[in-house]
Parts: sequence; C-alpha cells; structure tokens
Amino acid sequence: MMGGIPTNIQGQVLSPDDLGEQKIVKGVYAIGECACVSVHGANRLGGNSLLDIIVFGRKAALTISEALQSQSSSQSNADLNLDTVRQRLQRWQKRNETSAEGSVQADSVIQIKKSLQQTMDTGCGVFRDQQTMQQAFDDLQEIQVRLNSVCLTDFNDVFNLERLAGLELENLVAIAFATVASALARTESRGAHSRVDFTERDDQAWLKHTLYFQEKHRLEYKAVNLQPKQHAAFEPKPRIY
Repeated sequence: MMGGIPTNIQGQVLSPDDLGEQKIVKGVYAIGECACVSVHGANRLGGNSLLDIIVFGRKAALTISEALQSQSSSQSNADLNLDTVRQRLQRWQKRNETSAEGSVQADSVIQIKKSLQQTMDTGCGVFRDQQTMQQAFDDLQEIQVRLNSVCLTDFNDVFNLERLAGLELENLVAIAFATVASALARTESRGAHSRVDFTERDDQAWLKHTLYFQEKHRLEYKAVNLQPKQHAAFEPKPRIY
C-alpha cells in the first residue's frame, strides 16, 4: 500500500457516502505514514513522505485546536463512546478467563506473528501473482482464527509488552488483509505493486485509488485527481528508468 487513510488537507478522515461523495468522519484525523492526502504518486519517494508529517500534520493540529476552542467540554464529550476501545483492551483478559482451567495453550502471539511474517513474505512480497496472493489470503483467514482464540500469559497493567505485542498483531493482521485483498483485485503492475502475471500498467482500467473496508474485505474505488486548480492536467507516463 502507498498512502493510507483518505483525508483532506486538514487531516480530517474522509469516507464515501451512499452517493459516492467524500464526507468528513467527525472527530477522526489521520496524519503521517497512515494518511493519504493524495499528493504522492503510486510509489512515493522516502523524502517526500515528510510532507505528510510536517505540512499536513501541522495543519491537522491547527484544525483540531480550532475545533476544541470553538466548543465547550460538554459538547466535545457528548458523542464520545469508549465501549469499543474498552472491549478491545479487555478481550485478551476475557479469553483467558473463559479458557479451561489448567489447560496449556499451544499457540502464542509470537508464533502467530511469525506465521504472519512468513505468509506475507511468501505470498505478497516484492513480486507477486494470483496464486501466491490467493494462498496468502487463505492463510490469513487461518491466522485470524488463531488470533481470535489466543490468550495472554501476562496480565500486569504496567509495562506489559505481551499485551502491546497482541494489540500490534491485531493491527498487522488487519493491514495484511487490506494489502492482499487490494493487490489481488488490481490486475496490473503499478509502483511497488509488481505482478509477474500482469507486468504492464493499465491506466484505462486501474487509474484509481483502491479503498478497502474491513467488513467482508469490501473494496471500493476513488478517481485520481490529475488536474489541480490553475494547472494543466498531469498525463501519466510509462516508467522507463
């Protein structure tokens, strides 16, 4: 993936509505490597990624500051619902409480992470094709099942690295699904997406952003803006270097 969560120049997260228009997700911001303001191409250079942090990060901070100053504390907490956050933090503890007393857990966060690393390295590495990516997608579903049943062995509330590793693993699995599902659908090579079964870039079919949604691994697409205001359109050119 190049880019990330779609945002406007204020860092506010955007999501398509029922009519396909981009709407602001209230109170949610994304900056840095996780965000896609859409100022980069299909394979951005490392130095250019600082733009997402320095420029749009500052703009997001200013926007948040202005929003907080324009409303009272009671207004800002009116729609706050932390149930989902609490459930995620407690789910590891609950798994252990519901497991059979005295049983030995054969799986672990470390073992699942190793399986995830091997799956993504083999199935969705630098060069990929339909068969290897489909196998990776199937393996990810098995990894998700393992992740849903694994438990923690350390329940300390201070400096608990195992809990941190578990939460990070949940994120990694979600990102892996987004990567593989999107790459499987994109039958071309573009930027860092190099398919040996589709070696050429296909602007006619795939000059568009892929939007991934976690529920049922749903995909939608968004048009690429090739004509900024007061400038002529940018015409896509072949990579010849």
